[in-house]
Order: sequence, then structure tokens, then C-alpha cells
Amino acid sequence: MGRPRRRRDNLRAGRRGRPGKRPGSSCRSGTRRAGGKRRGGSPRLPLETRRSLGRWLAEGALPHGVRGQLAEWLAVTQRTLQHWAADAEVEGRPPGRPPASLEQRRSVLWRVARVVRRTGLDGVGWRTICAELLDAPRRLVCAVLAALKERRRRRRRERLAERAVHTDVAHVGSQWHLDATHLGREEDGSPIQAEVLVDGCSRQLLAVTVGPPSRGADVVALLEAAAAEQGAGPLVLSTDNGSAYVSGVVQRWLAEHQVLSLLSLPRTPQHNARAERAIGLLKQAAEIGTGGAAISSYATGRAALRRGQARLEARKRPVLGGKTSPQAHADGPRWYTHTTRQEVFEDAQMRRQAALLGARTRHAQRRAVRKATLDTLLHHQLITQSRGSAMGSVVKRETVL
Repeated sequence: MGRPRRRRDNLRAGRRGRPGKRPGSSCRSGTRRAGGKRRGGSPRLPLETRRSLGRWLAEGALPHGVRGQLAEWLAVTQRTLQHWAADAEVEGRPPGRPPASLEQRRSVLWRVARVVRRTGLDGVGWRTICAELLDAPRRLVCAVLAALKERRRRRRRERLAERAVHTDVAHVGSQWHLDATHLGREEDGSPIQAEVLVDGCSRQLLAVTVGPPSRGADVVALLEAAAAEQGAGPLVLSTDNGSAYVSGVVQRWLAEHQVLSLLSLPRTPQHNARAERAIGLLKQAAEIGTGGAAISSYATGRAALRRGQARLEARKRPVLGGKTSPQAHADGPRWYTHTTRQEVFEDAQMRRQAALLGARTRHAQRRAVRKATLDTLLHHQLITQSRGSAMGSVVKRETVL
């Protein structure tokens, strides 16, 4: 009989489980403490009073201790006082930080320029400048340093655009571009790599293979398969200085088939721009790389690149006059209707030997051999070159996972 009586008492109290509690009462109710303060807060001040206090706080800066005492006396937090000051409208003072004067900006500019002239811009940040210019505002130092670095980058881009040389391949099959790209790793950590062979005139992907990092024999097998499919090998093979491309196996195969090797200069991916661009477009179409799928097996890589190649070959490209790469490859003129392989190869060998006579360093020899090869192709009208910013876009390095 006792348990039902307690339930009736709870129902009478208005809340089950807490006997004696009045209905609607809570710990956040407006009960007051001694002195008129609300429990858990402060006595609510009128709106005009808060605005007046906010204007007064915004116009004159109070010491930290005095503001704390004022907040304690008003039974509010210091953050509340900051909000009142921020909401107040101060006449004659625009919102935000006041701008620096022209004289101050010029003074900081000249002082930062003196430090930069002595230390250089490479690796110099605002902390280095502020350590020497103790009285200079940090925001002005950061702004001046950013402007100086942007001006240097702009001038560097202009110089590169003026000196850039754009090369157009005039005949299909005369120049092939070969390069490798990293796709991912297997479960045991071994890398997965793709070899991409592209025609320099039509931008047609001639061969795409997926496997472990290639060696010289793998490159030779790739070139032989592509030459058998196309009916003839190229006059020039453009590659970088990878170990597989400069190996003796590949160089002997090129010499036996009278194919000129056009190597890029070190740290200059622009010299093999066709392959770099083809790899970037292929990985983008296959959704591999930054933000794309991770390749963890050879089969997955082959399937992804096969889909990407199909999408890329179906795309009409402005650089090809609105044609797709298979159409440009089929309609373009062939090099063997214009010249012979033996004539081009012998002329290039003579020019290379003459160019190497005045080259003393290894870098000078590489530059001389490359220039002699390009001069040979220009002489036989296999390529055309133009200089200037119109066609001198810089090709960045490919993304490596």
C-alpha cells in the first residue's frame, strides 16, 4: 500500500521521481540572491545603460585590472564588456584597425628593402625581418615582404616567358616522347609505375604499360612493340635522364635502328613537355593522383589507365584543330614521305661531333648535343620553333603520390 501512495504524492508534486518539487521550477529560475543578483547571472541592465557603458569603454581604454573590477561590480564577465564595447557606435572612428600612414609605409618599405638586399629573399620570413626591425609593425613588414616576393616571382615569370621556346613537330611518327610516372604501391610496399609513350605531332598515346620500375630491356621491348604496331620507329626519341633510358641496352638499340636520342637537361621537365602533359591528362582522366583512387595492384592500374586512355582519345582538343588524337594521327603527314632516316641520322651525327669540340664540361656537352639534334630537325623541316610568351607556358612537374 505504501508504493501507490508515493506515486500519488509524486503526481501531486507535478514531477515523477522527485517528490516535493514544485511544477515548473528549475535551477535556472529567476530566484534572486542577496543583493539583487540573479542566480547564475547578473541583474539585467537597461539597453540604454549598456550602450552608454559600451561607448565609454570603446572611447577610452581601461587597464586590465580596472576592467576586471568593473565586471565584478556589474556581476558580468569581461567578455560581456568587450561585446558591449564592440556593439557601441563610436562617432568619428571607422570600424577595424586604423590604416598606417603613407610615411610609415614608406619607412617600413625602405628598411625592409635594406635588410633584404643584405640577406636576400630566399628563405627569409617576417620573423627574420622583425628580429632586426624591432619597432616596425609586423603587419606592415609582412605586407612589404609579400609584395617584394610577388614582384620577384612576376619578373621571373616574365623572363621565362621571353626566353621560352615552343617546338612543334611537323610530321606524325618523327618524334616520340617517353616518360614514366608513379601510380601507387602494392601491399608489400613495392612501387607501381607506368610507362607512357606519346607521339609528338598527334599527341596520340602509342603505348601505356603498368608494372614495376622499368629497366633497359623493358624500354626496348616497349619500343619494339610500338614500332611493330606503327609500321616504323621514330626518328627521334625524347626522354629524360632516367637510368632506364640512358642505359647501354637502350642506347645500343637506338643506334642500331638509327634513332636519335634527345635527352632533357637535368631538372628541366619542359624539354619533354609532350610526355609530361600526356601523363598529367591521362592520370586526370583515369582519376589517379591527388583526390583520386589509390592504385594497389597492377591489374587495377591497367584498368584505370585503360579507361583514362579511352576518355582522352574521345576528347576533341583545340591544339589539334578540334580533332581527337586518333584523327590527328591518321590524317597527319608522315615523315618518310619527306626525308629518309639515314640522311637525318648521319647529318645529326656530324653536327654532334662538331658541337662537342668546344664543350669542356659534362653540362656543356649535353647542351651541345641537344642543340645539334634540334638544329638537324630544323634543317630538315621536321620541327618548327617559336620564341616568346605566346607559346611559352611553363610545364610543371607531374604529381607523384
